[in-house]
Amino acid sequence: MRAVPPGEILKQEVEELGIAPAEFASLIDEPVNYISEIIAGDRSVTGDTALRFGHWFGTAPQFWMNLQAEYDLRSAIAEVGNKIAKLPVCHKSASLGASWEGRVSRAVLGFARNCTSLYMENPYAEPLLEKVMNELMTEFWDRGFSQTEIKAAFPSAVADMPRYAVGEERSGRGETFQGSNY
Repeated sequence: MRAVPPGEILKQEVEELGIAPAEFASLIDEPVNYISEIIAGDRSVTGDTALRFGHWFGTAPQFWMNLQAEYDLRSAIAEVGNKIAKLPVCHKSASLGASWEGRVSRAVLGFARNCTSLYMENPYAEPLLEKVMNELMTEFWDRGFSQTEIKAAFPSAVADMPRYAVGEERSGRGETFQGSNY
């Protein structure tokens, strides 16, 4: 999957509203060149800008920050992912703790919970968030996490999102992962 800069999403949103980027910049009290550079993919969304976008569009600022973080991470993977994958790894996994949360970075769990919160706050963003959450849940499943552990990481997503109904058994584990229709 290619990295999608947040500016691409912003451009679509502004175009759908029928306003020019310069007018949008004026409405959110941001320099025109900032908005133009974000749309062009030459500038990152900052916390300040995410607050302004969130206020204007009625979304959580974290939505815009998550778009930027996902873009940055996918870009880094494309640029240096193979090189980093060849570096040595720490084999002291027991030092992370015996709990399943110790097996997953706190950042990933936080992101999962933020996605759940964003869905609850902004149901119109369901298709994008559902896809992201389904990818994360599938990643957890593929790494050996149980259905119970996945549900704990995504407290309301599995129960509240209407399309979570397709079962798929993997790896002969005798469990069925309830994922989305994607």
